[in-house]
Amino acid sequence: MVMEMTAEELREIVARLGGRKAADIDAATPLSSVLRGSLGRVRLEAALRHKLGTTTAGVAKVATFGELCRLLGLADGPGSAPEASPASAQQTASTAALSARDAENGIHVGIDVETIASLPEASDYWEHDFYKDIFSPAEIAYAMLQPSPRATFAGTWCAKEALRKAYPVLAGSPWKSLEVAHDGAGKPSMIINGQPAAGTLSVSHSGDIAVAVFVAGESRQITPAPAPPQDVPPAAVETPKSSQTPSVVSLLALLISIAALVFAFLHR
Repeated sequence: MVMEMTAEELREIVARLGGRKAADIDAATPLSSVLRGSLGRVRLEAALRHKLGTTTAGVAKVATFGELCRLLGLADGPGSAPEASPASAQQTASTAALSARDAENGIHVGIDVETIASLPEASDYWEHDFYKDIFSPAEIAYAMLQPSPRATFAGTWCAKEALRKAYPVLAGSPWKSLEVAHDGAGKPSMIINGQPAAGTLSVSHSGDIAVAVFVAGESRQITPAPAPPQDVPPAAVETPKSSQTPSVVSLLALLISIAALVFAFLHR
């Protein structure tokens, strides 16, 4: 059932997610100055999905609060918003294959760094809207068993972002279709729609910083699952295939991860 929302309620949601006062947000306020990068946008999408009962395409691309209001059909939001394309919520057939540039032989690398404090606090991770939308039951269960669940969630989030950066065609895939798994020794790996992703994942966190690197070799074709409005089991996909030896790829992932942590600490 779709619920109604006013511009003031939307303003309160954006302010709460950004740690700002609602009175400080007007139609011209850039969302990038309120929300924290891609994680902030995802938190906004999750909040709107649970408030409205449906997924709204285009939330990740609007620039100002006014455009967001216009996108949601709220009269209190002056400003022009780009036309929301139905294909923005789902991957079309034309984007199912990697571009010619991405399909060239070579190593594909994705890296993401995030502050642990950027993730919302929760008394119950199983019931919190953000964690239910982004992480699979297995990922939540794993994090709950760790000494610092929130830090583990931050590392898992970075891993999902790193995979999407390595293969941009996965950008529209549901977050829970990109899953971090761990073997008996605790070594992490990526799973795409239930299929192991060929590549090496390195995840680390220290202090308030989490970082993840995903490294894969030559890719053939990746068919991302569409982003469904509800929890619909995604279709299986062909995962990237690596032409690099595991030892070389693992070493590269480790070096990039160490460099990212050093960079993050130097710029805190």
